[in-house]
Amino acid sequence: MTEIKKIKDEYEIEEVNCLERPVAMVLNSYCPIYRNLYLFHEKMNRCYNLHFYDDIGYKDKISMKRAQIILEHELGILMHSVVKRDEMHQLIIEQLKNNNPVIVPGNLKEIYYSKFYNKENWKHSFLLHGYNLDNKLYFIYDSVQCENEKEMCKFCIPQKTLEQGYESYCNNFYEDGIYFIESNEVDRNPDYRKMILNGLQLFVNNRKKQPYFEIDLIQHFLQKENPSGEELLQLFEINNYKKVFLSEMRNLLAYLEVEGEVVEKLVACNQELLAEWRKVESKIAYYIQKANKFELEKLLEKTLEKENLLLNQIKEILDKVQNEQEDIKQKTIKDPVIFVNNEQNIIKQKPNDQYMFHFDTNKIYNNWFEDQAPKIVLPQNLTDFDEFQFCTSIKIESYVEWANFMVGVYIKDENGNTYLYGNNSMRCVCFEYTGIKGNMYEESVFDTEFQIEVRYRNRKLQLIYTDFNDASKEIRIREVDLESRIYQMGIACKTWGSPNKLTIAVSNIDLIEKDEPNGSSREFIKDI
Repeated sequence: MTEIKKIKDEYEIEEVNCLERPVAMVLNSYCPIYRNLYLFHEKMNRCYNLHFYDDIGYKDKISMKRAQIILEHELGILMHSVVKRDEMHQLIIEQLKNNNPVIVPGNLKEIYYSKFYNKENWKHSFLLHGYNLDNKLYFIYDSVQCENEKEMCKFCIPQKTLEQGYESYCNNFYEDGIYFIESNEVDRNPDYRKMILNGLQLFVNNRKKQPYFEIDLIQHFLQKENPSGEELLQLFEINNYKKVFLSEMRNLLAYLEVEGEVVEKLVACNQELLAEWRKVESKIAYYIQKANKFELEKLLEKTLEKENLLLNQIKEILDKVQNEQEDIKQKTIKDPVIFVNNEQNIIKQKPNDQYMFHFDTNKIYNNWFEDQAPKIVLPQNLTDFDEFQFCTSIKIESYVEWANFMVGVYIKDENGNTYLYGNNSMRCVCFEYTGIKGNMYEESVFDTEFQIEVRYRNRKLQLIYTDFNDASKEIRIREVDLESRIYQMGIACKTWGSPNKLTIAVSNIDLIEKDEPNGSSREFIKDI
């Protein structure tokens, strides 16, 4: 791990606690989807009774043990825990030297900048990412020193203070280890689609006969005499976990490119479900105190209907995604591309396998904040290809001078990052990291007809832009490093500023994959 990536956490402390936040931050630094998957599984298993997790008593385990289980079983990541109270500093420094992030549990009663200092025992953990031996300091990420405790910021802590906090934690709560992940063992480019589908299938197919943890608690409290307010609080905490679970489910569906009406329907269902549980909380507590099982069952009828609605919608989404995958596998040379963002029929196929972008509406089609740019994309998932070439010919047939548009090759990696390389408004050739950095590379150009070639090998790009009528006029970007493997490629055209008429022809789309042991090539799409 070269660095810990700071994130702006949207969750409150009662939703994602101070032991879970450092784990999520480390995972985000390896690959953002690891964080989404960790929170999805962690909170799902705090709300629902699922086979395996419920069988091993997942809900009863401490936060860090739960994290270890999720990381190993769902993400394929080992988080080690070592108890060496007498040699804690040697252990920490050895791991930091090996570029491994370290998480140390601590009692905030011993931490001088905490509001609990010298007052109250309080569980916490610190994310360590560096050290200064001369000054006996650790460099950490922590939220306690921040006004907004949702945000983890850089800070430093004396070795002695951390040691006192760790010792107090072990003495006052339970003996716990120091946690670390060996960075060189983490796959930075996971098969995220498979992981997401496995998670959704777990929710749908691995439910126990009685899947709701709320019902378990209600039945438990009904058997007790006068359960305390603190005990009943466990019941109300579940809705906080459910909020995170549903939010992360939406994030994961975005990776699968599930959009439109089906997502709007799911989001509405999620909001209604959370609101329904909140609505009945106080009445549940009242009927538990009265031991009125009949009224409780009646009260929960509508809430459980909402739960079933959520389950059915996830089933529908799973079927949709799996059917789309099957459709892509079955696509033939007669139907070699997919149109995206083409509701207004901006893109049309012409004779001789030519595609036309024709903009003539009172609308702009930008891709910066929300991707509305029309695209022609190849149906193949390219993540298994270590090396390939992608070529196409483009002609700007008509445009309005000083109009803002960009047409070129569209690239999407498996982390969801997108890039565009091509002609910017008949003024320059540029390469943009969409939504992050525009014009990463830029060079003036004025030709209306050109060819683009993208050469890809092991997450590195070489980009070549050539004048169609004069091959000596060539612009090369020697090497661009991507964060992860290419997932999808195609041709995109975006517009911004004000709407203008624009017509562009695209032809000769060619993908050549080089993956044979002898170095031979295999053409997937030839001269469409």
